[in-house]
Amino acid sequence: MDNSGKRSVIRFMLPVALETLGSVLIGMVFSSLIGNISKSALAAISTANIVVNFYASAFSLLSVGAAVLTARMIGARENAEASRTIEQSLLLTLIFSLTLTLLSLTLAHPIMKLVMPTVEAQLLGEAVTYFRVNSISLPFLFLYTMLITVLRASGNSRAPFFITITQSLVQVIVAYLFINLIPLDVIGAGLSMVVSRIVGAALSLIVVLRTHSVFFVQPRNILKPNKSIIKRLIRLGVPASIESCFVQFGYLLANSLTMGLGTHQAAVYSIANTLQTFANTPQTINSVLCTSFVGQYLGAKDTRSAKRFGYKVLAIGLPACVGLYLVTCLLTPTLAALYTSDAAIASSVGTCMWILILYAPPAVSINTVDPSLRAGGDVKFVLAETLVGVWLVRLPLSWLLAYHFKQGVYGIYIANIVSLYVRAGCGLFRYVSGKWMYKRV
Repeated sequence: MDNSGKRSVIRFMLPVALETLGSVLIGMVFSSLIGNISKSALAAISTANIVVNFYASAFSLLSVGAAVLTARMIGARENAEASRTIEQSLLLTLIFSLTLTLLSLTLAHPIMKLVMPTVEAQLLGEAVTYFRVNSISLPFLFLYTMLITVLRASGNSRAPFFITITQSLVQVIVAYLFINLIPLDVIGAGLSMVVSRIVGAALSLIVVLRTHSVFFVQPRNILKPNKSIIKRLIRLGVPASIESCFVQFGYLLANSLTMGLGTHQAAVYSIANTLQTFANTPQTINSVLCTSFVGQYLGAKDTRSAKRFGYKVLAIGLPACVGLYLVTCLLTPTLAALYTSDAAIASSVGTCMWILILYAPPAVSINTVDPSLRAGGDVKFVLAETLVGVWLVRLPLSWLLAYHFKQGVYGIYIANIVSLYVRAGCGLFRYVSGKWMYKRV
């Protein structure tokens, strides 16, 4: 990579890094507001958000396909095809999101009861209320996600940075208003998601419609189905969607196992996961970088640069992630106090964070290698790797360690770490082989 190439990567990466870090910090502030509602509120809202994350995994059927195709087409200078791809992605996004919103509003209680069958009544009630309000925001969430994805895939990271930070700030301001000043409790938390996602979707749509440099989206074409492009989106997206759904389903089951351990363990799990998001910042950056740049290199038929780029991103991301985990562990006694006044819960959170340092190496590898494999069209291998890690390793081991050996939430985390090392090993083996760079997309 020459100096101009390095500068373009840095110009792209800095807004992504600032956006990710800013979103995480604002998210931690939001979680601290939730922690003031009740002892169970953070666990309730975290569980409801896991279901939304599961929806987002199903949505990757569209977002992954759109990102890969957009990056490849722009790399190949097929800008008109990139424009048509974005238009078709928006059509499918509207259909998907409106359907899911109606189902969620109708089935909010059964869905929450399914994922938390043994929890206390207060926790379940808070989860149902929040989930029902949050469901109203789904069309705006998925529209924002799609538009931000294609902007990054096209090489634009500055607009997503400003949009995401604005959306996150609106979320915290509205949450403070409806939780502290007007005590609507979990309803207020849900309303903050609705308002902020409307803002995010509106700003994203304005930017995409006004972007004419690498693509040109015409609103009148959005409602005109293009079977050829839709088939390509589905061919790339289905394995990625299944893979992501299995990962999130694993999180759902692990969460259900944790909730079954009692409110204390559930609170520890929710707080530790919140703190972990800060340490995971390099993973998000690696994933965005590899999807955009590896995809564009492969679109330009530059396989050598595509492979080398992944190695460089991995080499930088690994020490950065380990360093952030160490900082988070050292700050945990102070940070945990933002979410709970229970000394026993805070102590258990501290132990979890030291265990989670082992999470960093495989997680960075997965979030570097897997997006690169998807950019190369090797989505079926990523699916197979995930099935092995989640279903054959993580879930059985979670139950065994948490319940049979009575390790509780510690066992849940150890099982996840073991499964991540299995997935990372499989992915690296495939990446080194180079076969992933020659798949048809």
